[in-house]
Amino acid sequence: MALPAGYGVLVTRPAHQAAGLCRTLEAAGARVWALPTLEIVPQPESALPAAAVAALGEADWLIFVSPNAVHHGLACMARHGVRPRPDARIAAVGKGTERALHRVGLSVTAVPQAGFTSEDLAREPAFGDMRGQRVMIVRGDSGRAWLAEHLRGQGAEVAFLAVYRAVRPQVDAQPVVEALQAGRLHSVIITSVRGLDNLWFMLGDSGRVLVQRRALVTVSPRIARYAEQAGHTGPVVVARSPADEDLLQAVHQASEHHNTR
Repeated sequence: MALPAGYGVLVTRPAHQAAGLCRTLEAAGARVWALPTLEIVPQPESALPAAAVAALGEADWLIFVSPNAVHHGLACMARHGVRPRPDARIAAVGKGTERALHRVGLSVTAVPQAGFTSEDLAREPAFGDMRGQRVMIVRGDSGRAWLAEHLRGQGAEVAFLAVYRAVRPQVDAQPVVEALQAGRLHSVIITSVRGLDNLWFMLGDSGRVLVQRRALVTVSPRIARYAEQAGHTGPVVVARSPADEDLLQAVHQASEHHNTR
C-alpha cells in the first residue's frame, strides 16, 4: 500500500543505519528527510578498563544489546586479543542483533522469540536459574540497568562493558525546520529517548513545538510515554519492532491520522 502523495517522513537513525529505511519509505511513496540525531562512536581506550575487557573472555554469558554493541564489542576484543570461551553462551536483545552476530560467525543461544527488549530476553527459558553464572553485558554508555538487576536477582554475577557512545551529531537541522514550517513533514521516526531529546535540541524551541504536533512513530511504549509526558500532542504509533518493514507499517498507520484531519 502506498503512502499518501507528498507524505513527509523524518528519519532520525544514525547515518550509517538509515539508508535501508530511507529506501523502504521512498519505495512506498514517502518524501524522506534524514536527520541523524545520534552518532555512534567507539569508547576511547581510556574508558575500557583492561580487567573488564579481559572478563569478556571469561564470561559464561555474553549479552549484546544492539548491532552497534556487536560491531564495537568484537572490535574491542580483537584489539585486546580476547576471544569468547569456547563454551560461552551468547544472547542477543533482538533479531537485528542476532543477525549481526550470525554475520560474524557467532552462534546465538538466546534471543527473544517475541519482542526486542531486555524484558523480552529475560523471559527466555535460558535465563531461569542463573546461579553461579558470570554474565557480561556489552552495550553503549547509556544502557538501561534493568536486565543486570533482573539477572542478579536470578543469582548471576553481572558486569557491563560500554564499548560505544551515542553522541549528538553536528549537522544542519534548518532544512527540517523549514519543512516543518511549510507543512511538508507529517511523521517522525524515533527509536530512543536520547535520540528524541537530541532532536528537540537540534530543532530549537520553535521547531520542537512544530514536531510535537506531528505523528510520532516509535518502537516502544516507554519512548511513547516519555514523548507524551514531555509535551507531544500529535498521534503516536508504536511499531512492532525496529525492523524497516515494521516501521513502514507504523508510518502507514500514522498516515491514516493525517488523512482524517
